[in-house]
Amino acid sequence: MKKFLVSTWFWPAMVFLGSLALRLAFLEVNGVLLTPDSYGRYLFIAQKLFGEWVGSVHDTPGYPLFVALLLQPTWAIPVCQCLLSSFTVVLLLLIARAVGLGRWAILPVGYQLVNPAAILFANTYLSETLFTFLLTLALFLFVGIQGDWSPDRLALRYQALKARFFSKTNGAPMEPSPSRPAFYFVFGALGLVAAAVTLTRANGLMLLLVLVPVLALSAWVDKRIGYLVVFLLATAAPLAIWLRFNFTHRQLVAISQGGGWQFVQNLAYFGLFDEAELDQEDQTLFQQGTSLYDIRVRHFINAADQKERLQIDPYFMNVATACVKKRPGQYLKTLPKALLLPRHVVTDLSRAPVTPNRWRHHMSGAEQAGYGSYMKMVDPKAPFNRLYRFLLALTMPGKYHLLLVWLVPAWLLALFRRDIRFFFIASLPLGSLAALTLLLNPIDRYFYPFEGMMIFCMCYCLRAIHARFRSPLRIANLG
Repeated sequence: MKKFLVSTWFWPAMVFLGSLALRLAFLEVNGVLLTPDSYGRYLFIAQKLFGEWVGSVHDTPGYPLFVALLLQPTWAIPVCQCLLSSFTVVLLLLIARAVGLGRWAILPVGYQLVNPAAILFANTYLSETLFTFLLTLALFLFVGIQGDWSPDRLALRYQALKARFFSKTNGAPMEPSPSRPAFYFVFGALGLVAAAVTLTRANGLMLLLVLVPVLALSAWVDKRIGYLVVFLLATAAPLAIWLRFNFTHRQLVAISQGGGWQFVQNLAYFGLFDEAELDQEDQTLFQQGTSLYDIRVRHFINAADQKERLQIDPYFMNVATACVKKRPGQYLKTLPKALLLPRHVVTDLSRAPVTPNRWRHHMSGAEQAGYGSYMKMVDPKAPFNRLYRFLLALTMPGKYHLLLVWLVPAWLLALFRRDIRFFFIASLPLGSLAALTLLLNPIDRYFYPFEGMMIFCMCYCLRAIHARFRSPLRIANLG
């Protein structure tokens, strides 16, 4: 028994402790980082959450609720996020084991363990750490359902473990194997996690858009519709509560808004939209409405006033759509530029601890908002920050281009091999990439939660290539 536990959990334990040590060391040396989103959205909403919802129609309740539950003492949120970030690395290791990456697992796990962006986000009041953890947990549950957690395999593993560790000691008859209700529980847990992902960040809806069809196909093939029904009910319940709140208080039939004004911003960023084409009244609306922080501050108002602003985002979407129809050729030429992600938000934020001017800029904004006590000045020459500066090479902007190259080949390879687990892993970042590219959204921050999956896809292809050249005759089943 001892040997089994050591061989199974030694490396997950080492990975967790190493990851946690790096994140807590950052917290000890540098403290937390607050951005305009931190004090302009999450802290502001969280401090009033249990009295009233003061968030805008662009906000989802997941991360503000997380902050509200851990608001005091002030160290609770970063410490909890350090734990979640470390558990995320462990989940990546367990997923890599489950999908059979073998030694290739060292790439996604090792990268995420020392990733400076992950270390920073764990100590920042932003939704990245919680969202990435929930997304990875959903992937872990899905991979388990499709592999070692299927009812038949659960029963076999249970019987094998009982025979190995207990049946020889007391001679007692073996207990019945796990019943199928245990598998219903796993599907229910996956549904709740999928709902939590969507309620943490609205672009988590991509998880449901991919997960529901894949599970439906799997349930139809295996003739296990009951599991799918449990998943759908568990997913729908939390979403229905939030949708009911939005409709009752703001007449909004959606998780949140924001796609319209973001699309207009992106068109303006690439020079495809000129506000001078609008009427004077609409120009004022554009100037007031397309500023990220201004539009959120203006939405910290009573629910009755918010109802009057619900049509602004659809208006922006109509403006953006008309602009694309007017300049279809220019729009198509711009798509590759958006695909290159020219705005490096993750890179810039990651450099703040070793760039005093940037850190001081964020600290000044926090002080003006009344949260100056949350931050402290950094010392770029501190021993840990010297190590951190060395790790910053991992945040080079070109890494996303390198990782994005492997998505389509991994997706096609999984489809060719009928590998439903890697088909799902590749579909998530690929679907997000397609949606964000069509909206011309050039920000790398939206791809940060998918980094682990993209590295999985790269390893999946590299492993197949390695197997192909190692054994040239194995053509139909690479790897």
